[in-house]
Amino acid sequence: MARINYKGQLSGSIGPISHRILDGVAIIQTKPAKGKLKQTEATKESASEFGIASKTAKQIRLGLFPIIQNLGDSHLHSRFGTSVYQATIRDNSEPKGKRILINGNFELLNDFEFNNNSEYSKYCNVKADFELNEEMELQISIPEFSSKDQIYSVEEASNAEIAYLITAFDESSFKVTYEAIFKHQFSTGDTSIPAQQWKSAKIAPNQLLFITTAVFYIRKNNLAGPIVLNNKQLHPCKVAGVIRS
Repeated sequence: MARINYKGQLSGSIGPISHRILDGVAIIQTKPAKGKLKQTEATKESASEFGIASKTAKQIRLGLFPIIQNLGDSHLHSRFGTSVYQATIRDNSEPKGKRILINGNFELLNDFEFNNNSEYSKYCNVKADFELNEEMELQISIPEFSSKDQIYSVEEASNAEIAYLITAFDESSFKVTYEAIFKHQFSTGDTSIPAQQWKSAKIAPNQLLFITTAVFYIRKNNLAGPIVLNNKQLHPCKVAGVIRS
């Protein structure tokens, strides 16, 4: 049934024709006939792959919780799910419907921002190097840097901390097989922070290894101790790299 509103605009449906108002514009379209809409095999396969990618994205997010916490932006789930799907299908030689992330171009996830309200690149300009050596240990090397010049200053923060989370996922089940976190804390006013190196334990082969990083801002209180100031609007956090072991 169609109705006319107080502006004289028609909305609703009359027979096979539907009327609606979108952003003040009258839209007229035909309704799909019942029982006529059928999915092709390609459509079903794409839907299945997107569903698998969405589940994979959720498992990865859960595995990265120690660094993302509950501080991602409001669109994180959908954005990350779409990015994982795109990384899954790109350059993947497996048959459609059987493609998984490990066989796709997972490097597309590099630099993915977990909170678009505070992009990591705008808050931290420290470039760490990552290397998986012959012993299957991941080494993180942070060069000497100036927190005054290379870390964005936040009011009330007396200290800051760059955290690196190393998470290895099984290539098929995406269960976490290894995780470790490296934290580098310093005063926000320091002009020279010494170089640092950190090495993980041995990582099993054929794992998808995520290196994620975040900047945490800290205010020290004599009674309460260190107080982390990060919130939904302030949590610079991104994927620094994805490596297959």
